[in-house]
Amino acid sequence: MQANKNNFSVSFYYSIRFESFLNLLAKAKDLSEESIHEIRVDIKKLRSLLLVLEELGIEEDPVSKLLKQLRPVFKASGKLRTLQLGNRLLNEFPLDIPLAMESLLEVKKTEVSEEVNAVYEKFNLLKFEKRVNRICIKLEQLQLNELVAKLEEIIQDQLKLILKIWNSSYDLENLHQLRKYFKIEKTLLQFLIEINDNEELQKSLNLVNKIESKLGLWHDYEVFDQRMLDYKNQFPDADYRKFFRELKFWKREEKLMLLNEVKALMKEFS
Repeated sequence: MQANKNNFSVSFYYSIRFESFLNLLAKAKDLSEESIHEIRVDIKKLRSLLLVLEELGIEEDPVSKLLKQLRPVFKASGKLRTLQLGNRLLNEFPLDIPLAMESLLEVKKTEVSEEVNAVYEKFNLLKFEKRVNRICIKLEQLQLNELVAKLEEIIQDQLKLILKIWNSSYDLENLHQLRKYFKIEKTLLQFLIEINDNEELQKSLNLVNKIESKLGLWHDYEVFDQRMLDYKNQFPDADYRKFFRELKFWKREEKLMLLNEVKALMKEFS
């Protein structure tokens, strides 16, 4: 596919993405569920875009260091995101949460919040900006058609991986991997559409969006179930058995429905 946006600046596109991350990082210091979710989503997008630069062999050292710099922010935010998601779903659960469990969740939230704050404060803004500047200067020399060719190549490689995993089995690990690959596919399709929008690409993106969204919701429920299993082991007393027994089957039908919807959409994707 030939690039058709002669005024498209790759360097500017990446600089906007880097700026978006810094804005969301500043916002995430309020530790709200929305902000924590946004910073993690943005890091996933940024990692996919940095993957493209790795494949192109552009400024490998600063790209590698940026990925390393993003890692602790993503990991710490993920811990808090898991707790926040669990608390929100527990509040929707029809039975009252045992007081001892509420106390434990509050202690964990405080501990993880302190860890996240420490990671955010430790983030070296000057090093980040220096690496970004090196990358953006180099990107000014990149031929747009070279970028488009690489994007199309990676998108096709991701497609093959997705279909290979999907056709092997529907076990938990494979579904987790599928979700990750769909996120990469989504980001790269969005990037390609910015350069060369057309009906076929939009159709592909819409389908990827639908599948990724349903896998994301399934993943939220799955993470919640796994977390509740951990808590069940910490509260083995008979008083808690009914609570965890009811919790075990809660959302099960919704999870099954989501997977069936993914299966139907994957027929279109294939």
